[in-house]
Amino acid sequence: MIKFTEKEIQNHIWENRSNFPDLLIEPAGLEIIEFNEDLSNVTAQLLIKNRINSKLSNLHSKLYGLEFIGCEVPLEQNSNSTIRADFLAIFCDDTGLAVIELKKSEQTERQAFTELLAYSNHMTTLFPSMTKNDSVYILISPMETRIARDAVIQSLIFDNRDIITLIPTFSDPLNITSLKLELWIPDQTELATFSNIAFREDNFSVCKLSWEYDAERWDAAKGEELLHSFVSQFDNISCLAAQYMEESGVHGFAYCSQLWPELSQVLPFTNSLVLVGMNPYAVGSVQHLSTEYDNYDDIPDPNDYTPHISELIGKLGEGELYEANIDVLSGLHRIWNSQLYRIGRQVIELTTRNTDGKYVHVEYGFMNWELYQRSLLEDVFCKNFAIRSTGLIRHLYTDILKLDYDFCKNNGLENHPIHGDMPYLGVNFLKSHHHFREFILRMFYAEMDA
Repeated sequence: MIKFTEKEIQNHIWENRSNFPDLLIEPAGLEIIEFNEDLSNVTAQLLIKNRINSKLSNLHSKLYGLEFIGCEVPLEQNSNSTIRADFLAIFCDDTGLAVIELKKSEQTERQAFTELLAYSNHMTTLFPSMTKNDSVYILISPMETRIARDAVIQSLIFDNRDIITLIPTFSDPLNITSLKLELWIPDQTELATFSNIAFREDNFSVCKLSWEYDAERWDAAKGEELLHSFVSQFDNISCLAAQYMEESGVHGFAYCSQLWPELSQVLPFTNSLVLVGMNPYAVGSVQHLSTEYDNYDDIPDPNDYTPHISELIGKLGEGELYEANIDVLSGLHRIWNSQLYRIGRQVIELTTRNTDGKYVHVEYGFMNWELYQRSLLEDVFCKNFAIRSTGLIRHLYTDILKLDYDFCKNNGLENHPIHGDMPYLGVNFLKSHHHFREFILRMFYAEMDA
């Protein structure tokens, strides 16, 4: 229990702002995990841990160049209500504004992320086109509540925000000059929970949009090879789709696919754009249900069962609301596919425009990734073009790329434990269906307790 008020701590930090580095405890526990030589222990959990440790290490090193420029800074615009940042700071010879929020108790730290979000929104109104790297959020808090810890982890993993948390400690609880700030690092259990919850095949929704066979513009004639220019068209479509997915914050991947031309008489919609995204309502359901199951494998498929929304947001189950809201979460989970559909439809309508004013008729369908990849028609009797990953999936895939190429440098391609062959250049690895599927298997089917 901290004996001092937030105001007292704030004043002490401000008075010692020129010596802020002296308040910092050099962090321990940010080591980057060295994987086994045969890469057998590569899991989503450990990749995420390395990413977080690397990010926190870089952010913490920036704190030594922190220059405070204001205390209790009101942030207001025109007649809008005023919010106050405990501190504003910049970094010596580095980019970005730092917003520093101080909370000393469980009750106040619950408010921290609401306030940080308000600061973020306000900064973008003052400085339009700010990037994520132009704002660094520093939370000084005991980190005693799960909601605060989960919020930081999610911001680091899914939002890829520059956020760092410092725990105030006192060697003498009655002497404020003994204040030190210790970096908070998520523990292995918390990271395992997030990675095991997220990387389930049934959490990934699929939207497939298809248009008709056209040997003049899109398809090869029966018995002939597809023109390279047509391949480029499909790759450009998936590239644009991935950009839209990234912009929307979808963690997943996109690619184009084409059925064999020999099938066009019975299956005329030969050309497809496939979008796959991590469904947040599936992940939320699994996250909640994980507290009720000892084994992650026993958690129901969100496509078959989702809890009542009131189990996640209690007030929504009060009185008559319980029956009225009984299908809310299952509906949100099901309808989320429409986000992928809107992106895909927008991309296809744009990329198939032509000077004749003609348009392609589009058919579409939804399923989850587990079902999709087990369908021969959807995933075997066709040619799959370049794959483009987004969000967290892209980050982890590029981490895998680095590991695999480092292995080849040190041990030789012929000794790689998984790949019998690899593209000479990483750019071709990035778009390879074969290697991406291997990556997916490594993420989904790794040992949960690794």
